Amino acid sequence: MKQNASSRWALWLATLAFAAVSGGCNSSTTQGAGLTSDKACSDFATAQCNKLEQCEKNGIAARYGDTVTCLSRQKLSCMNGIEAPGTGNTPTTLEACVAALLPDAAVAYDCADYINSNPPVACQAQTGTLANGQACAFNAQCKTAFCAIVKGSNCGLCAEPPKAGDPCSSVTNCGYALVCSGETQLCMKWGASGDSCAKGAGTCAYGLGCAVAANQTTGTCQPWAKLGAACGTKATPPLLCDNSEGLACVKGLCIVASEVHPGQPCGNLTTTGADAGTFALCSAASTCNSPDAGVTGTCAGPAADNQSCDTVADVGCMIPARCVGTATDAGVTGTCQLPTGAACH
Repeated sequence: MKQNASSRWALWLATLAFAAVSGGCNSSTTQGAGLTSDKACSDFATAQCNKLEQCEKNGIAARYGDTVTCLSRQKLSCMNGIEAPGTGNTPTTLEACVAALLPDAAVAYDCADYINSNPPVACQAQTGTLANGQACAFNAQCKTAFCAIVKGSNCGLCAEPPKAGDPCSSVTNCGYALVCSGETQLCMKWGASGDSCAKGAGTCAYGLGCAVAANQTTGTCQPWAKLGAACGTKATPPLLCDNSEGLACVKGLCIVASEVHPGQPCGNLTTTGADAGTFALCSAASTCNSPDAGVTGTCAGPAADNQSCDTVADVGCMIPARCVGTATDAGVTGTCQLPTGAACH
């Protein structure tokens, strides 16, 4: 199985809270006492990157490479809603979300909800003016506050928010507190501890991994193994190490992995000698193309904006760009394009 630098996060990027509210920025708008969209989006980007850093030790490194890139890409995602027709979001609603993300917020917003795309009310998309069936790029454009983004496209159609059990084979997003199962291609609630899961389906909730025995395809959601704990075949059940803490399972124990850049060797770097078991995780939204955790691979991707992408070959795009092109059974091949509301009309 290919090792992803951001653990079970192969499909989280399009569904987190920031993606849902990013359609509200308009640099030409000023509200309140000097509140501009530029300032609101800057504040929003800071709050999002701070929350990611709080909830995952290596989250920023794995997804962006560094904090500066996280801030710039998050702000770009927000500002790209500038021409989104019908958006219901405003600088004021963005600042309300920022307040809800702060550590001293009146209602604590924990990491489980953040990682499992279950934002506080203030961070949920406002209702827009577009009716069901109309083209959209952001949730906040729609009267239903949900835009079903089509795989291989930057655009989708306004629709009713999906429910558990609804199909997600042709769209990229399932909505709040739901995940698209890589096994069934149906929207489902995140799996709790002890729930059944399929290897590689990515359905276990925050803090959990799918523990699957050797030669099996299904297992149960179990807490990640921590530093120095038994893992894999030496653990019962065969626990996974906490990638969010930068750990990897080597020789049956969870160790601290190094972080390497796109194009560099990854996975199990050495198999003999004194350094046997050295392990490297990919950073900056790249993916290790190693066939399994015991083999050395190379960090692939992400493609730059407007460059060729191929999610089959693990060359994806950096948030907020999406791989736009031809959808295949295993992914999408095309070019990395930035979503804008104007491009969908």
